[in-house]
Amino acid sequence: MAIIQSRTEFFIFAIIAADAMELVPVLVALLFITIGVILLGAVTALAITSAVSKRRPSSPVIPPAQPSYPAPAPLPNLANDHAEPAAAVLDDEAWPFYAKRLLTHPEQALYYRLVQALPEYLIFSQVQLSRILGVKQGYDFWYWHNRINRMSADFVVCRKDSSIVAVIELDDRTHLDPVRQVADAKKDKALAAAGLRIIRWPTHAMPDVAAIRATVLAGEHRRVISAENERVVRL
Repeated sequence: MAIIQSRTEFFIFAIIAADAMELVPVLVALLFITIGVILLGAVTALAITSAVSKRRPSSPVIPPAQPSYPAPAPLPNLANDHAEPAAAVLDDEAWPFYAKRLLTHPEQALYYRLVQALPEYLIFSQVQLSRILGVKQGYDFWYWHNRINRMSADFVVCRKDSSIVAVIELDDRTHLDPVRQVADAKKDKALAAAGLRIIRWPTHAMPDVAAIRATVLAGEHRRVISAENERVVRL
C-alpha cells in the first residue's frame, strides 16, 4: 500500500510540474506586457504635461520691490554766510589791499634775539591759537574753537619735532586797555588749559639774549627733571 501511495504522489507532482512548465511562457509574456503598459502610460503623461505647459501663458516675472529710503538731508553750509558769489569775485574792480609787514619793529627785535638765544629751537611768529590748541573729545568743538579762533600768539618756540616749548607775548601799551586785558586773560587761560607755558615781556623792558635763553630753558630743565623723576618712579 505504501508503494502504491508513493507512486500516486509522484504522478500527481509530475502532472503539476508539467502544467507549471507550460505556464512559464505565459507568465513571462504577461510580465513584459505589464511593463510595456506602465512605460507607455508614463510617456503619455509626460507628453500631455509638456503640451499643456507650452499652451499656458507664462506669468511675467515681477522684480521684488525696492525699499524706499527718505531723501538725505542737505548738508549744512559751513562756508562763510557773508561770502560773495563767484560772479562778484571775478569782477574787474580793483581791490584796495596793500602788503603789510608781518612783524612790528619791536617784534622784529625780539624775533632776532630769540633766534640768537635759542639756535637749537624753531621760532614761529604770529601763530593762530587754533593751530596750536585742539578741543578735547566730548566737548562742543565749534563752541570752544570759536572762542579762540581770532586769537594769535606773537611767538611760539618749538622743539625740532614741532612740539611746543613756550608761547611768548610782547606787550606794548595797548595791553593796558581793560578790554585788551580781558582778551589776554582768556588767551592765558586757554594756553594754560592745554599745559602750555606762556611768557610775557613788555616792549619797554625787552630782555637780552642771555636772559631770553635762561628764561625759556628754565622751563625745559623743569620738564627734563620731571621726565627723569617719572622714569625713576616707573622703574
